Amino acid sequence: MASLPYVKGVRTRYRNTLTEKIDYCAEIISSNLDESDIERLITNSEKCIKMLKMYGDKLELQSEKLACAMAEAQPENSKELERVADEDMKLCSEASDSVMELEAFVEKMVILKKKSDTDQADGKLTPSEN
Repeated sequence: MASLPYVKGVRTRYRNTLTEKIDYCAEIISSNLDESDIERLITNSEKCIKMLKMYGDKLELQSEKLACAMAEAQPENSKELERVADEDMKLCSEASDSVMELEAFVEKMVILKKKSDTDQADGKLTPSEN
């Protein structure tokens, strides 16, 4: 098994990345909507969803590894172990909520993009083409 400091370091890196992506999710959702940005927002949202899922899974796995390492190294420190597990579960829950929000946001953006594309196509038709 990996050393406790290493496992803690990896966990911290995953937590920091996950927190950063949760903040970025909120930034995407609260951004001012401009028709020219719809494609960019969809792409960025999909990337963010992928990262949130990936780092949420990684954090869950790392949290389990940390629990095992802490139990071996400090069996008497169960409160610390419980605190760490609670923090990680809360962050993973926030990440899951952010994924659901972003998926709903992407769905709305796709509908807006289709509507915009349809409106543009209708506007470009000349009377002789009808």
